[in-house]
Amino acid sequence: MSNASFNMSLVPEKSPCLYHLSMAWKESYLTEDTFILLVVSTAISLIAVLPTILLNCLVIFAVATRHQLQNNCNLLLAGLASADLFTGLVAQPVRIAVEIRRILGVGPFCTIEKVYGTCINLSTIASLTHLVLISGDRYIAIKHSLRYDGLVTKQRILIGELLGWAFIILAIIPELVLAIIKDETKFSVQVVHAVTTIICTICFYLVIGINVYLFSATRRQKKRIRTQQVPQAEAKKIKKDNKAVNTVVIILGALIITYLPGFFNATFLILRSAGDSGQLTAVNIVVSWFTLIFILLGSLVNPIIYCWRSRKLRRVFVAILLFRQS
Repeated sequence: MSNASFNMSLVPEKSPCLYHLSMAWKESYLTEDTFILLVVSTAISLIAVLPTILLNCLVIFAVATRHQLQNNCNLLLAGLASADLFTGLVAQPVRIAVEIRRILGVGPFCTIEKVYGTCINLSTIASLTHLVLISGDRYIAIKHSLRYDGLVTKQRILIGELLGWAFIILAIIPELVLAIIKDETKFSVQVVHAVTTIICTICFYLVIGINVYLFSATRRQKKRIRTQQVPQAEAKKIKKDNKAVNTVVIILGALIITYLPGFFNATFLILRSAGDSGQLTAVNIVVSWFTLIFILLGSLVNPIIYCWRSRKLRRVFVAILLFRQS
């Protein structure tokens, strides 16, 4: 397929979507290179969407219906699964629709890309907020292990979930307003995007800071178990808490890995923004959208990590899929 068949330079350009500023997609960006990237990224999204929905539904259903799984940590993991389920049910299908329209070269693109941008921001804030809640729970379990059962109850976990979702909704309201209005200005777009970026950055570094502390604390506890005569009941509880912390650290590691491509690509775009040709800008934009696949795949990786780390959850999954009582 030749470049000529994709050349849209003779077609009048529709006005770019101000919501995406310099990253707005234009019909003239559809070239042979960008076509291949779009097809590959769309295929990956199509393959991932159903497993993402199924696995996160299984996590939520298992925790909701199996009493033996309803501990504090699993309740919070079910909350994270609800954020990941939103990604699979809404964000990924909208992304697929966006990329199919780009592949077909049809427009206008702005409305659906506004919806997609809002969904991505909502999904990101929801995931980071739940990671803050999970990390906070593990911090209390390690820092105040003797008082943990009195400080953290199921009722307070549910209240924390409600407050977390309230924060998520409040944080995304500026993006919703920006997506709805039709006469937005460049300044308003920059302000709203900056607010969203600041919220995500604060949550991200808060999660990293807490988990760095937890990692060092668990190492100290393991050393204490090896060098001191620790009562068996206390040692068992420490090992259980350490396993939960390790699960959170693994989830955080997967989050960092999925976000790194987007970070490096954003840095590349900033460094190469001056003097880029149109085609180079087009390829960069497609690659930047392609890196969002890694972010979306995090919603598929998380339930896989839960199953890997929890034998009980694996057994309940099998029981549910085989329509058996666990």
